[in-house]
Amino acid sequence: MAGIGIEVGYKSLRLARLASSSQGVQLLDVWEFFLPGNEEDRWSLATATELRAQCKKRKFNMEKAVIAVAGASLNLRYLRLPRLSTLRLRQTLELEVAQIREKNSAELAYGYLPLVLGDDKSAQEQLVVLALMHNQLLDRLYTFFRAAGVRIRCFVPSSLGLYTAFAHLSDYRQESCYLAHFDTSHINLAIAQNGQLCFLRNTDWQHLVNQSIPKDPLGQLAEETAKKPSDDIFNEPLNSDEDEEEAEDIQKMAGRAAPDFLEASLKLARLQCKIADLQVERMLCAGDGATQKDFCLLLASRFHCSGQPMLLGTKVASRLENDAAKFFEKNPSRFMVALGLAYLANQPGEVPLTIASLTQQTWEAQLRRVLECVSLAIAVCGALVAVGISFNARKFQENQYEQWQQKYTKLQEKAARLEKVEQEGRLNEAKLAMLYQNILPNRRFLEIASWLYGHLPTPMYLTQLKWEVSKDNKIKIVLMAVIEESSQDAYAILGESREALEKSSLFRISEEKDPKFDEAEGRLHIEFRLIAPIIR
Repeated sequence: MAGIGIEVGYKSLRLARLASSSQGVQLLDVWEFFLPGNEEDRWSLATATELRAQCKKRKFNMEKAVIAVAGASLNLRYLRLPRLSTLRLRQTLELEVAQIREKNSAELAYGYLPLVLGDDKSAQEQLVVLALMHNQLLDRLYTFFRAAGVRIRCFVPSSLGLYTAFAHLSDYRQESCYLAHFDTSHINLAIAQNGQLCFLRNTDWQHLVNQSIPKDPLGQLAEETAKKPSDDIFNEPLNSDEDEEEAEDIQKMAGRAAPDFLEASLKLARLQCKIADLQVERMLCAGDGATQKDFCLLLASRFHCSGQPMLLGTKVASRLENDAAKFFEKNPSRFMVALGLAYLANQPGEVPLTIASLTQQTWEAQLRRVLECVSLAIAVCGALVAVGISFNARKFQENQYEQWQQKYTKLQEKAARLEKVEQEGRLNEAKLAMLYQNILPNRRFLEIASWLYGHLPTPMYLTQLKWEVSKDNKIKIVLMAVIEESSQDAYAILGESREALEKSSLFRISEEKDPKFDEAEGRLHIEFRLIAPIIR
């Protein structure tokens, strides 16, 4: 099953399709859908119809899509709260969001994610990242994508898609990395310590580059712009609505502000996460900023670490066709957020940091209230029924109780009998095992004895035949016999007997004692010691 990731940018939608299986992750398709420059047409029905037509033309199945949002309408905040249950945490954050709504007079959609930092699982506090977004824009995006035929799974911040691509699709997932994604209109940041997420941030270029930055409706934090000159970030104009002079000014100011903004964000991460020694081993750049020559190295020089564009790891297999492969190989870093979102879309369970609209929040709250009312009604009805039954049919219940008690007693007796049968069965199994262990040597000995009586010379008589089983599972036999003096020489008969014993495949001679001749009786006494293996 494939998952779809859609990154909502200022100028375009970047789409990626991944499939996960037991053989690993496979990249199926990537492409970019450019949005109209006019704000009114950007999320219009005509644009949605065009997106649906292009998806159909490319045979791009738009199901199970995770969509990322960013820019000035999205705000990521951090709250330090006591460790609470899931229900209490949700209620606490609902109160926090309600205060923000009242203060800013804005309808807000939100989502949250408790972060696990290092070894603080046993700490008394927890750090929660809270994602806030204008509800009107989220509803507009929801209507647009539904009109385009997209089966929406959820909306998340773009910075989460950036971290997911790093954590599951790159080769640096165990390192402490600073992830920076530069889009035409915004920056997405993520910081991972030893591969573990500890900080997310999103900001708008316009807020970043202005010397006097007004507070946005959600209270977005903004840093002072840097004054050190640097290379431009983008080679192409930001948007067709901007005139060329204004676009060039924004490029230059953004290029100067980006290094200081990243440094300020790292300081903020240390403060919020309470990790004073948070260090960066590698700077990974994605988005349009990764296309600029030496831009990653410029940013990395601020943190005295290595810097490079963010690329897919070696474990991700590409199944792109010719045109798509060439398009992706030209600039793979631009699609890192979309690839991370596609990976999230393909995973079971709840997607972290999902931003729920007011409609969804209201629906969930109403559903919870309905469930509570239904539970209360069921409890009341149950109580009434119980009272009625107790009042009108007490004797019937007593009879039922007696019957159940009798059945329970019988079941106990049956269980006791079954336990006894099981014990007897285990005992019989042990006896059979012991009997089987004893039968094997006895059977082997009988075979040897039968052979002896059938192959020994007639003048030779057995006087004693003893056997025992050694520790190495071999039968040791002591054979004692006499040979009576007759027309044949007793020693000649002894030689025949020895030759017959040596030819037998059932045993071998381990020892032969010197024969003794009794002249009074006219008998030759002999003794052999034999060894035979136990064949199972």
